[in-house]
Amino acid sequence: MARRMIVVHGGVGNSPANLDGCEAAAKAGLALMQAGEDSLAGAIAAAVIMEDDPRFNAGTGSSLLMDGETICMDASVMDSRGRLGAVAGLQKIKNPILVARAIAPTPHWMLIGGGARAFALQKGCEESYVVTEKSRNTYDRVMAALAAGSGADIPQEWHD
Repeated sequence: MARRMIVVHGGVGNSPANLDGCEAAAKAGLALMQAGEDSLAGAIAAAVIMEDDPRFNAGTGSSLLMDGETICMDASVMDSRGRLGAVAGLQKIKNPILVARAIAPTPHWMLIGGGARAFALQKGCEESYVVTEKSRNTYDRVMAALAAGSGADIPQEWHD
């Protein structure tokens, strides 16, 4: 019998204080797999937990773009059976991973921007636009570092 496991990470430079969010995501995914769901379902469940946690640069906690207002998100899924779906530049949808999963059974592999959003809405995905305090603070620090001409001072989380 194959041993099941799931591995998640909170992103480069994320604080060890957020380990509980990673553990919750891994436990949610593993529980689904132990209940008989496939690994893709487990991975998606874990990603949803992380997208819903504002401490991570995904979904709710995603970073602002240079204009200080726009949030564009990417997500992808793939398994060994050949199921593949991805979104890029997705705006104002709560869980990009669910949109990527919904693309997998279609003839498409990737949808971007407005087309990805229209597809998400057609599939009943939840709309959301949240700028967290963490995202705003990171944006402000990045803009200050760029204005000072010091790219070396750009916070690590901007690179996630």
